[in-house]
Amino acid sequence: QAALARRHQDADGEWVASRFELYINGVELANGYDELVDAEEQRLRFSEDNAERRRLGLSEVDIDEQLLAALDHGMPASAGVALGMDRLIQLALGKARLEDVLTFSTANC
Repeated sequence: QAALARRHQDADGEWVASRFELYINGVELANGYDELVDAEEQRLRFSEDNAERRRLGLSEVDIDEQLLAALDHGMPASAGVALGMDRLIQLALGKARLEDVLTFSTANC
C-alpha cells in the first residue's frame, strides 16, 4: 500500500515502508511517508506491480515515465503528509459518518 514510500529495516530485520497514519477516535485523519527518490527502485516496483497484475489476469498500468525521469534528474529527499480536511471537519463537528459533512454525494462514484 506504499508504492511511493522509501523502505527501511525494522528492529526484526523486516523491510517495511517508511510511512505513518494518524487516527483520532477511529478516523484516519492523515497519512504520510518518506518519498522514494531512487528511480531504479521505483521502476522495479512498477514492473513487479505489473507482473502481479498479469498473474491476476488484470490489465497492466502504464509506467509513469515522467516520474522516473524526475527521479533520474535528481529529486531531493522529501516527505509529505496528506491531511483529510473532510475528516477533520467530521471530527470537529462530532459526526459519525463522513457523508454527513460532504457537500456532494459519493453514491455514484
